[in-house]
Amino acid sequence: MAALIHPSPKLLLLDFDGVLAAYSRAARIAHLATHCGCDPAQVREVLFASGLETAYDGGAIATAAYLHRLGQGLGAHVDEADWIAARVAGSRGDPGVIERVLALAGKVALGVLTNNGPLMAQAIPQIVPALFPLLQGRVLCSGALGGRKPQAEVYRRALDHFGIAPRHALFIDDLFVNVRGARAIGMPAETASGARALRRALARHGLG
Repeated sequence: MAALIHPSPKLLLLDFDGVLAAYSRAARIAHLATHCGCDPAQVREVLFASGLETAYDGGAIATAAYLHRLGQGLGAHVDEADWIAARVAGSRGDPGVIERVLALAGKVALGVLTNNGPLMAQAIPQIVPALFPLLQGRVLCSGALGGRKPQAEVYRRALDHFGIAPRHALFIDDLFVNVRGARAIGMPAETASGARALRRALARHGLG
């Protein structure tokens, strides 16, 4: 049994891609390419190599302008439903992690903090439907917070949303750079990907 090294948190804040769900950029690109009738390499260039996706994830561009530039670059109309369908096609919820999170319902408040643009908040319920309505109104996208993890202000704005002090939350991410960013503002944080790693991380904070 893992030793408890921290007091139990009041809020469990989870990353999405790499924690609650696996993400395949290639599958997402393929879906968009099929929809737009273009080559996957063109989608990759317009969406990622150009910096468009990063700008959207960081809140530097609004959804309407983002979709317009994406469609213009791909030579086809891309609306919110098209974008969401492609994101869903590239994502698969982790059953073991979802089961573990559901078991915590009523024991600790839950939330999601993900480096994605605001549209992702509409895609997530379709990717992990078992977690809704439990997470309704509790999914925070970096683009809506005006930055990206590991920027300190992104964590602070997320915690303000939930009305929780850093020391009373636990943040879980699959990337250590984001965990380190959370710890820098005084929030306990752990790196975990997959049900086993998540279980160990939770046990260290009294949520085993």
